[in-house]
Amino acid sequence: RFGHAAGDGLLVVLGAAALRAFAYVRFDFPGRAVRFSSSRAYAPANAAAVVANLPLLDWRGRPAVQATLDGQALVLVIDTAGDFDLSLPGESHAETGELALGAFDVGEVDVASHASLSLPEKFPARLGLGVLARFAVTLDFKNRRVWFEDKALSRAEKSATTTEDETPAPVQYRGIKP
Repeated sequence: RFGHAAGDGLLVVLGAAALRAFAYVRFDFPGRAVRFSSSRAYAPANAAAVVANLPLLDWRGRPAVQATLDGQALVLVIDTAGDFDLSLPGESHAETGELALGAFDVGEVDVASHASLSLPEKFPARLGLGVLARFAVTLDFKNRRVWFEDKALSRAEKSATTTEDETPAPVQYRGIKP
């Protein structure tokens, strides 16, 4: 929603084709913000917040990532509008499963069938807002990466260090003498 006051604004839906026109699109779900860049490459502001940095796959023009569910590899289409954790094609599946994005163990997620959510059966698995909303998710089209960042982890990392842990080093600038 774009607008100045609550309830005032324009609802906008951008499809995968429109998103791919940008260098990156960052969905900060916890911060309730979206950032678009038309030219700049993405670099995380805080490396401690990065929980996963995965290759951006393309499934029929839609952004996707490789993941594992209960140890089994699968391709997940990133569904930023999906009101579910994880959706799988077919009828038979477990109600929950352990999801990992690369080396990052997301934990147990609720698993639904595409049919129960009225989604097309010809799609591969979909990763929905139940999981995405925990992170800032950046679709880095320029570098073909997907970044998952957790601000809570970066705050914990900062609070775990003290000023005594830091060794101040003088900053040297060329041509400027202290």
